[in-house]
Amino acid sequence: MEDFDIDKIARLVRIDLEGEERQQLKEQFATILGYFETTQQLEVEHIEPTAHAIPSSNVWRDDVLTPTLSCHEALLNAPKQRQHQLVVPKVVE
Repeated sequence: MEDFDIDKIARLVRIDLEGEERQQLKEQFATILGYFETTQQLEVEHIEPTAHAIPSSNVWRDDVLTPTLSCHEALLNAPKQRQHQLVVPKVVE
């Protein structure tokens, strides 16, 4: 298995890890990746790709216009709003 940088992963998912947490998460992540490695041993050449585990048909409903909330109603419980829009914390640096 390839080595991975647990600190980089923690930064990407925006979590702070303390010493023991870092080691525990690294072990858990290695276990999860190990499960994926076992799937590489499966013989799947003759298996047809599918989008769902079981067949399904007629799963789409008609696109029908229905009443929705007004802008005012949608923003009633918003902790912060500006110019008829929700204000949220910045997540992209």
